[in-house]
Amino acid sequence: METTPEQSAADGRISFWRRLFFSIAVLWPALSADAATLDNLFFLHHSTGGGLISGGMRETIAGYNAAHGTAFAFWDHGYNGEGLRDASGNFTGNSYEIPGDNTDPDGLYYLWTSANDDAAACRGKILANHGVIAFKSCFPAANIPDEATLNQYKAWYLAMRDVFDRHPDRLFVVMSTPPLHRLATDAAQANNARLFANWLKSSEYLSGRANIVCFDLFDCLAGNDHMLKYEYENSHDSSDSHPNATANQTVGPLFANFLIASALNYNSPPSRPAVPIIKANGARGELTVNSAEPVSVTVEITANDYAGTAVDWWLVGYAHSYGWHYGLSWTPFNGDLGICQPAYQGKLFNLSAMPVMDRWLLPPGIYDFWFAVDYPMDAILDLNGTILIDTVRVVVE
Repeated sequence: METTPEQSAADGRISFWRRLFFSIAVLWPALSADAATLDNLFFLHHSTGGGLISGGMRETIAGYNAAHGTAFAFWDHGYNGEGLRDASGNFTGNSYEIPGDNTDPDGLYYLWTSANDDAAACRGKILANHGVIAFKSCFPAANIPDEATLNQYKAWYLAMRDVFDRHPDRLFVVMSTPPLHRLATDAAQANNARLFANWLKSSEYLSGRANIVCFDLFDCLAGNDHMLKYEYENSHDSSDSHPNATANQTVGPLFANFLIASALNYNSPPSRPAVPIIKANGARGELTVNSAEPVSVTVEITANDYAGTAVDWWLVGYAHSYGWHYGLSWTPFNGDLGICQPAYQGKLFNLSAMPVMDRWLLPPGIYDFWFAVDYPMDAILDLNGTILIDTVRVVVE
């Protein structure tokens, strides 16, 4: 039987909710915090990164360890000819053989996503040996001449993000590019570089992910004109875009402390997420009743370690023959989730089974109900953010 456009749209929305419910992406970020202690810090870089390290990164990390009794170890990998340095800053004589020695955005995309042997072998070593993985392109990548190039950068980094999602036991630190010297760029290119840096640290890219953070190196080094700060230039007369010693001594410790803080934060979330539950006549999943049997729907919450967290609470229903409804009053709407209003806003607490539909006689048909909580509390049903959902289906015969 041919379906109408309205039926197709409704089926699509139902399918989306069900995919979301069964997807690992809906799990509270704390579920990805089962990684081993992330005390092995790794930095993949070229020359500008080497400057940051010489600006005091290892000294900063050693000082933190001495003051706090921690054991953070900082390893780094420059050009393939230099290879891997250990926590003491000594060259190990080993190289991860970065494919093409390329850490520009296209090279990073190849490293993290390609199924070819060289990429798979390289990233396998990185993932096996390090817990916190930071990587950057060098300043030539800040030459972003047009919107097409900017969009290509975004596409590459989104593909990399898909890989990072499959490794919740590792913390990935994406870094914006260093800015170019004012004599090596123009206003349009510099503005595009700023746009890319802003996007990389935005919720659009990070999207509630606990195991991806962004260190905005561009913002640390760039002035209001989106070019390398005048006081950070090696020379005011040549276009060399390498930041000077003052820049390295300023930003290097900031980056080191960012790595430490990010690792500590990723290890610190509580391990037991909140659990929303929705039931029909005391049953979860799916229930079949006859039309003479009243239906009661209840919702409950086990807050666990997230008690006190301010969230939005959502209630949505779809009666296949009668349309969409939301909230405690079951307000009808057209299926556009942007129209929905929270059923409640406030801190998570342990909620015993509470009726949201009490002994209703429903006509024959199929009825789907969803109960969700999402963070932050902003009255926006953010399906790309941090959300937990439970669902129940009632079939009335």
